[in-house]
Amino acid sequence: MSLRTRLKRVTGVQNPTKRQTDRDGMSPSHDADRGRKTASDSSRDSPTETSPERSEQPAVVVDTVSKRYEETVVFEDLELRVGDGEFLCLLGPSGCGKTTLLHMLAGIESPTGGEIRAYGKPVTGPDYRRGVVFQKPLLYPWLSVRANVALGPRLRGEQPDYERIEQLLDLVSLEDVGDAPPGSLSGGMAQRASLARTLANEPELLLFDEPFSALDELTKRTLQDEIRRIVDQLDLTAVFVTHDVEEAIYLGDRVVVLGTEETGIAGIESVEGAGRPHEQPDSLDHRRRIVNLLGVDNGA
Repeated sequence: MSLRTRLKRVTGVQNPTKRQTDRDGMSPSHDADRGRKTASDSSRDSPTETSPERSEQPAVVVDTVSKRYEETVVFEDLELRVGDGEFLCLLGPSGCGKTTLLHMLAGIESPTGGEIRAYGKPVTGPDYRRGVVFQKPLLYPWLSVRANVALGPRLRGEQPDYERIEQLLDLVSLEDVGDAPPGSLSGGMAQRASLARTLANEPELLLFDEPFSALDELTKRTLQDEIRRIVDQLDLTAVFVTHDVEEAIYLGDRVVVLGTEETGIAGIESVEGAGRPHEQPDSLDHRRRIVNLLGVDNGA
C-alpha cells in the first residue's frame, strides 16, 4: 500500500490528528498513561481497516559493512537488520559512527566495503524513497511553508498534488500556517514542516538524524509523541539517531547501542510496547541495561 493511500486513510472521514494545540501549534505534553497506542490511533483498530501486510524480509540489511576514513576505522564487518515497520533507534556517544551509519543508509555516504540494501535493492546513492529528517529543518526562507512541503515532488519534475500537501500539513498540525514564511515558525513547528516535506516524497523508509537535539525539553517530548504517532499511522519503517537514552527507550522498538567495538555494535536492547511513561519500572530496567552497554556507571 502506497504512502498516499495510507495518508488518505488517516486523514479521511475521521481526522485523528486534529487536537487542541498551544500557541506554538503543538499538542500538549506527554500523556502519562500513554502506551504504544493512543486515542488518536484508535481508528487503526477499526474492523473496517486493516494494516498493510508486513514483509517477512527485513526493510534494511547492513551486510558486513566497513567504513574507514584513511587510517580511521569507523566500522568493520557491521551486520544489522531493520524489520519492515520497525522503529529502530541508533544510540551512542559522539563519534561512535551513528550519523555515519545513517548517512550510509540514506546513500549520502558510501561504505568502504560490504553492502547496504533497502527493500531488496542496493543503496548506491540518495533516493527520495529513503527520506531524511536532519537536525536542522533546512527550510527555504523565501518559500511559504506549503511551498516548502511541495518542493520534493517539484525537484523530481512532478506536479505537486496539493490535496495531499494539505493532508500532510494537517497531519503535522500545520494546517493554519501553510501560507506563513518559515521564519515565523517556532523550532518545533519548523521540524514539523521538515517532516511533512520529507513525507511529500512518499518514502518507504524514514531516517531521523537527531531532529530534536536543538529543541527545549517540552517541545522535544511533544514531538516525540507526534513522530511516533505519524510513523505508526502511516505504517512506515524508521531509523532514528539519538544520544539520549530516554528518547531511544521512549521511541524505539529496538535500541542499537553503538560503541567502540570493531563491529560498531555494543549491544541491542529490545523495547516492547514503546511509548510507555518514562518512570515505569520496565523503562528503568531498559535504561539500566542500555547505560551498562554504554559503559557508564549508572549508580546501581
